[in-house]
Order: sequence, then structure tokens, then C-alpha cells
Amino acid sequence: MRIALLLIVSLIWLPVASVRAAEGTDSVEAPNHAPVFFVTDRGQRARRSSLDFGAQINDPLDCITYGVIDLAATDASETGVSKANDPPGRSERTYPDFQQLAGDLHSAVDKSGQSCLIIFVHGCCISFREGVKQAKRLCQKVRAPVVLYDWGSPFASYSGSLLACPLSQERFNSFMMAVAHQFTNERIVVVGLSMGNILIDNFLLQHRPEEVGRIFDQVVFARADMDSIAFRSHLPKFAGHARRIFIYIDNRDPVINLSHFLRCLASPIVHGDRVGRLTTAFNGDQQVQVVDVSPLHLNHDLPSGVISDMLACDRSHPGAGQYRYVELSNGILQAQSR
Repeated sequence: MRIALLLIVSLIWLPVASVRAAEGTDSVEAPNHAPVFFVTDRGQRARRSSLDFGAQINDPLDCITYGVIDLAATDASETGVSKANDPPGRSERTYPDFQQLAGDLHSAVDKSGQSCLIIFVHGCCISFREGVKQAKRLCQKVRAPVVLYDWGSPFASYSGSLLACPLSQERFNSFMMAVAHQFTNERIVVVGLSMGNILIDNFLLQHRPEEVGRIFDQVVFARADMDSIAFRSHLPKFAGHARRIFIYIDNRDPVINLSHFLRCLASPIVHGDRVGRLTTAFNGDQQVQVVDVSPLHLNHDLPSGVISDMLACDRSHPGAGQYRYVELSNGILQAQSR
């Protein structure tokens, strides 16, 4: 009875902790004017001031909406909502199909001067607008176009997100294949946060590199809420998909620690640690670099500054950047404030 009560309380507290932890973020750089593109499988809500999407749409199976939000037209409070004097049709809009989104995305990549685009998959328990805020912070750090893949995670519901995530898999796979085939010359970086990494993991497992037709520049598993034993068995199949694979861990992350605790209660033997807490390096695979961001005290937020550093230097040991990196005896790089 005591364990059951702990499970119920934890399941209630986990999404609340996730939302609160997201408030402790990397410091945001000066705003840029790059738009945030988005792909969502939620249903659109009618709002006067901005685009918004609610519950996940399950039928038809290929239901997906493409759109863009112009950061230059969003207010300074980081809510992602348009200014009152800026009609939503100008600052936020949807596209009828992927090809029209791809046209504007190509233009945004050219304007950025980096020949790089970022695919970002958010974690559990958040709304569409919170996902946009996370993508906006990432965009401001990396200064390259970001495409948010917004899957239908119910707000503040961990168990609901566990059920929703598999329903988005085939839609995510189709989107990723479209991006890979459309953007053949650009660097593509795929970034997942928490439970969102499950979609990336499954995509890499379900499609052979020759089917995808290109190699991703980086695949980033940030604070992955995934079983480490299963994940280790997947890594050999990822080798042909990415030039570099990064795993960002944080043993102070309250959400990942709670997720681990819940599994210890439910199944003390048959489970691995959470990938987002993993404290061992993958020394047998030179493509995989584990980075410990615990000293940065980011709670459960995406380590956008570290991602930006690794993109800028594109090496295991960045010489200059927002943070300094110390190689530990176990091969893990530890990010530390300068």
C-alpha cells in the first residue's frame, strides 16, 4: 500500500516538476530574427492572438500540420504570443504541405549563413506553446533555423505522454525522411529532450542509413528518459546514421531522477538506469561522446548553450565557447561555467 501511494504521488508530482524545472534555463542571448518552424500532430485551437494546438489527433494516421512563428514578431516576455498590433497571419502561419515549409526553411538556412538546420523534439508533459518557447531558446543559442517537432504530449501528464508518444512515431518517421531527402547539402542536427528522444531512437532503429539517404551531422540525446540497457544495444545500429552522437547527462536533474526512482519501485530488478543519468562513457564507440552538464544546474532544461558550443567547434574538446570542458577519467566531458 505504501509503495502504491508513493507511485501515485510521484506520478502526480513528476509532470509538475517537469514544468517547473523548465523555468531554470540557460541564459538567453540577444534575440535574433530567425523564425521557428514547427510540425505538430495536435489539433488546432481557435485563438485570436496566436496559433495554438491542443490534443493529439489520432485519425487520420498521417494528420500533421506545418507552420512557422516569426521570432521578430513575438513579445519580450518569451511567451511566444504575437504582439497585439501584429496580426497572427503575418507573424504566425501554417503551410498547406511540407514542400511549402521546405521552401521557406531553405531560405532561412541560406540567411543564417551556417548551412545548418536543427530538428528539435521536445519532452513529455508540455503544451505546444511551451514547446515553441524551448525551440526559441535553442534557436537563439545556435543561431540557426530550428524545426520543432511537436508531438501530442498532454500537458502535465506523464502517463498520458507515455501513451501518446508511440502514436506520433510513424508521423515523425515520415517527416524525418522528407527532411533528409529535401535537404541533401545542409548539415542536419537532430536534438531530443527527455521522452522526446524515444521518437529519435525508434526512427534510427526502424530505418537503415541507405533508406534515409544521408548522414546526420549530429544526433543529440539530451537528458534521455530511456532505459540505458536497451539504449546500449541500439548504439551499434546508429553508427551509419550520424557523424557524431552526443549524450547529455545530469545526475542532478529532478525529473530524470524521479523517473529512475519510479522504475526502482515498480521493478527493482528488471530495468536499467535512465540514459539521462548515465555516469559511464561509451569508450568502445568513438562516435559517441557523453557530456555531463550537472555542474550547470539547469534542472530539466535543454542545455542549449552546450549544444551551441559543440556545433561551433564541432570537436570533442571545444577550445572556446560559453563553457569550458574537462575530460574526466572515465572519458566523459564535463561542462563547467567559465
